[in-house]
Amino acid sequence: MMSQKNTSNRSFLFCLILIVVSPVAVGLDVNHLSDGMQVYFGSLHGHSNFSDGDEAPSEVLTHARDVAQFDFYGLTDHGEFLFGSEWDSNQALTDGMTEDHEFVAFRGFEYSHSTDGHINVFYGLRQRKANRIIPNFDFN
Repeated sequence: MMSQKNTSNRSFLFCLILIVVSPVAVGLDVNHLSDGMQVYFGSLHGHSNFSDGDEAPSEVLTHARDVAQFDFYGLTDHGEFLFGSEWDSNQALTDGMTEDHEFVAFRGFEYSHSTDGHINVFYGLRQRKANRIIPNFDFN
């Protein structure tokens, strides 16, 4: 049986090979694969000081847009730390920072379970149903 450490090293090596060996380097023509699609860069998961991050939500999104030059960013603080006022504030903030054809900001939350791990939940429209998933949400 292979140890966990060896498996981890093997996965890393495999990922490294995939990153280093580009299709162009091996002579593959991949130009037709895009078929007019665009590549966008961003993050689907980030925290602010509404949970365990260091910066205010506005600073996190401003950094993502202006410094990291992301095309999109998902503000997904830990749900168990969010209050209704913060949830609403994040909605107003993400709505205000989204600029057509420039930057898309969206809110969500990270649902944490003691044995099943973590999952990010995203909201595209203004919704108040998170309290069905996380009982500590206070929307009143």
